[in-house]
Amino acid sequence: MKLGNVLGWLAVLGFCLSNGCAKYPAGGNSLITKRLILTIKLEGKVRYGQDLGQLPYIYVMALRLSTDQNPKDSGPEPVTNYGGNGFVAGNCTHFILFNPSAANPYEIWQFRDTSMNDRFLTGYAINYQDPRQGSQPAVLQCEIDLSQLVPAGDVDSIQSIQANLFTMDRYALDSSGHSWDALGNSRISSQDNTYLTFDLRSSRVITNNQTGLEPPGNDVNGSNDPDLNLVDWSIEVRLQQ
Repeated sequence: MKLGNVLGWLAVLGFCLSNGCAKYPAGGNSLITKRLILTIKLEGKVRYGQDLGQLPYIYVMALRLSTDQNPKDSGPEPVTNYGGNGFVAGNCTHFILFNPSAANPYEIWQFRDTSMNDRFLTGYAINYQDPRQGSQPAVLQCEIDLSQLVPAGDVDSIQSIQANLFTMDRYALDSSGHSWDALGNSRISSQDNTYLTFDLRSSRVITNNQTGLEPPGNDVNGSNDPDLNLVDWSIEVRLQQ
């Protein structure tokens, strides 16, 4: 995949290192191996329950780590109807959940097996931008180290990652319906499984501008809610020197 310039808004945004950022929590992993910086931009704003009587929305960065450079089976896909764990289908090993009730709101979770029903918290983002502080209310951005996902000795065995980005107004655990967005046009059923695959052999920045995965208009499935509508994203792989 050819690398292009980071989108203008991302260049202006930069990465937050002074406002709303955090280091590893006490007892966390302090190793430096390979870093991932994931960024989501919404049409509206991150809804974290800031308005009276308003429930927070669900924002997830889903990852499937692989020892193959080009995995043949599917990566993370959105739950389009209902069932399972209510937010991710396909194949997923880890995910980052924005939890507005936590001091560090970017929680790293790992699934115990391929059923993706049993999961456990493994840590928190190293650095992050906090939309609750108001400087960039439409942006979610976090930095994690690969040694937070697998043991440091196994990092080099991970050749690629399949990733998807999800927004939803509620977990889809029953037939009462939910609104959601993910990579691809969420209103076109053939694009429900539009995850991204990238390798970890060199530093790179992958953007929506390069891939065109996310359409420019509102493509939220089930509503026109701007607080669910993904309009831009980027994933940076940063190999440490």
